Amino acid sequence: MNHLKNERSPYLLQHASNPVDWYPWSEQAFEKARSEGKLIFLSIGYSSCHWCHVMENESFKDDLVARKMNKTFVSIKVDREERPDIDNYYITLSQLMTGQAGWPLNFILSPEKKPLFAFTYIPRETRNNMIGMMDLCDTVDYLWNNKRDELLENANKAINAIKNEIKPERIDYNEAIENTFYSLKRTFDIEYGGFGSAPKFPEYHKLIFIMLYHKYFHGDIHMAVKTLTEMRLGGIYDHVSGGFHRYSTDSMWIVPHFEKMMYDQAFAVLAYTQAYQLTGKKLFMDTVHEITDFVNNEFFGEAFYTAIDADYKNIEGYYYTWDYNDIKDIIDDDFINDFNIKPEGNFISDKISGRNILYLKSEDKLNEKNMKILKKLKEKRVDSPFKDKKILCDVNGMAIKAFSYAYSVFKDRKMLDMARSAADFILYEMYQDGKLYHSYMNGLGPLANFDDHAFFISGLIELYNITNEKKYIDAAIQLNKKCIDLFYDGNGFFNSTGDFRMKEYYDSAVPSGLSAELQNLILLSFIDNNLNVFERAIDSVGYIIKNNPAFASAIVSSLIYYKYSYNIKGSKDFIENIEKKYVPSRLIELSNKNQVCDMNKCIYNPDEIEKILR
Repeated sequence: MNHLKNERSPYLLQHASNPVDWYPWSEQAFEKARSEGKLIFLSIGYSSCHWCHVMENESFKDDLVARKMNKTFVSIKVDREERPDIDNYYITLSQLMTGQAGWPLNFILSPEKKPLFAFTYIPRETRNNMIGMMDLCDTVDYLWNNKRDELLENANKAINAIKNEIKPERIDYNEAIENTFYSLKRTFDIEYGGFGSAPKFPEYHKLIFIMLYHKYFHGDIHMAVKTLTEMRLGGIYDHVSGGFHRYSTDSMWIVPHFEKMMYDQAFAVLAYTQAYQLTGKKLFMDTVHEITDFVNNEFFGEAFYTAIDADYKNIEGYYYTWDYNDIKDIIDDDFINDFNIKPEGNFISDKISGRNILYLKSEDKLNEKNMKILKKLKEKRVDSPFKDKKILCDVNGMAIKAFSYAYSVFKDRKMLDMARSAADFILYEMYQDGKLYHSYMNGLGPLANFDDHAFFISGLIELYNITNEKKYIDAAIQLNKKCIDLFYDGNGFFNSTGDFRMKEYYDSAVPSGLSAELQNLILLSFIDNNLNVFERAIDSVGYIIKNNPAFASAIVSSLIYYKYSYNIKGSKDFIENIEKKYVPSRLIELSNKNQVCDMNKCIYNPDEIEKILR
């Protein structure tokens, strides 16, 4: 066992028996590098990462590669989910230095942590213009000994480049909202939904923006409805067990990258719930219920887990695909045609062939007969891929908000029970001595970052909306004050307080913590006014919103919330009637007097309230 043997992270423990002498991120590792005059090999990944598994099996488990790495480097493993601050910093450097980034993310660092080279997946042997691990050790060692000054000069340039903050810029809110909608429209895939070409991520926050725009600016909702429908029919959705895979490798949502992430399930629940409110489409309601059952069965203990692996028996997708001969006695001809099954298989990868991904081309094929067959297929799944049961504060915040919101619409008790349990777990186990923690796995992990505060606060607000339990809103107010104290500098929010702190300017495949905190500031302003912080934080990303609005759609959604957020007070019947409506940005409180307040005034007249909220 190497130096990872006492770590809590499932990802680090996966590598604890590698012959590579891995260290966790620690001063011990850097001191060893300095004292022995060695470079650092930094490898960042996560437990359900397919290509992380590939690189481990090819190189890190190989004795010959390990001997060479141990001679050349001090090697450090980082779980990106446990240390998002380190991951964000080096992801940004990788994009700057190479124009690409992904996981595994591998860096060669000086003993002083300066970035010399950046890579994603590295094969064992050099091939197809990709340097292999065996050659890399020799090449890097030569360059470090013969061109050290040049390497360090380039590293310093990269470090200085990411330190440059974007200057705050005032923007016109209405113009920014319009530009974002039409920017998304330009990249929309008319045939299959989604944005851009393959690979396609389920960017739910873009769909949520489109629904907001439809509601308040009368824009076309087709982009959201088309995308949500096509995704639900495609292979990116697990038709047997429920839940969405990470992304689609093709443009048609058929062939997924098979890992399942809890944050995707959370945003899917939110997006499909809101789409159901706006359209009444049964498919969307059924999808929410299926994801709820899947999460409750597979992704939940006292709180929400993190991820389920793409690999099973060391083969990506094996668990989620089907051999025709194994299921021919269960399925019928209609099912075969409806779900595009072929005796020879419709899915081919590097390691398997002859297996089938289930996908549909029409939603009317989700009929009672086919659903019964899917249930029988589920019974054949007697085992499951590796499950990362690490509890992350930010991911749980996303899920608490999503299931709380869904409960207000569907009144499924499982939704409320999961949301409440997760919130209480974090408040009682991960919020100690006035400090919030980022992760929990057999004990507390590192302290919480900005995203942890932002998303957990948003979850607490939504949970308060449906329970009216004072402890949740009190905790939200208290944590928001801490969030401002820890991360706000008068211009915007840093993502952490440590050595790797940076400011978030974009939404990525998942919305930025900034987008969540902006809405928190709006809703909590009904109690504790911090709208000046909201306005300065928007200014801090004004340049991005103005020039790249499609990369800031969740952030721009907060501009709509700014115009259309409501403090709703009234009787239980009054509130239950409003919960049926699409009012996504709201603070709800039980009261003897029915009223709806925006930022400027309160309305008591029932007809006027109905007019505003319909």
